[in-house]
Amino acid sequence: MDLKLTLFCVKDETECIIRNVMALEQFLYPESAYICEYFLLMDKLVDTVEDVNLLIDSGVLVNKLGCNETVTNPISQLCEQIMDNVSCYGGLCDQLNKHYGISFWNRHVAIS
Repeated sequence: MDLKLTLFCVKDETECIIRNVMALEQFLYPESAYICEYFLLMDKLVDTVEDVNLLIDSGVLVNKLGCNETVTNPISQLCEQIMDNVSCYGGLCDQLNKHYGISFWNRHVAIS
């Protein structure tokens, strides 16, 4: 199972900009709030600094904040104000978790 994600660069001003875009999207396009859904997915993927390290190593995240520990907070905080926290990627997350838990080999491939 291959998963391709859009590159996301985290900088000092990222949270402010993304929050404004998410608010606009929820107001104007509530039925197709793809940016909100992307960050709900990212919130599910990023819980620890190890998750951040893995996403940086795989080329999904670019950290311009300095310390990788500081990246987990902005991503989780972005989703706090989302009115509907159901993402179109929910089924995908369930499939990934199921696939990851099947065997040691899947966990090894997912991490390497």
